[in-house]
Amino acid sequence: MDTINIKGAKVHNLKNINLQIPKNKLVVITGVSGSGKSS
Repeated sequence: MDTINIKGAKVHNLKNINLQIPKNKLVVITGVSGSGKSS
């Protein structure tokens, strides 16, 4: 899987997720204020 897109989310939809981000890659995590981007 190359991408994960969640549209219209109103609750915390992702739980117990581990990501491996390769070096020298740009990654963007977006969401409204209070949506748990830094959790």
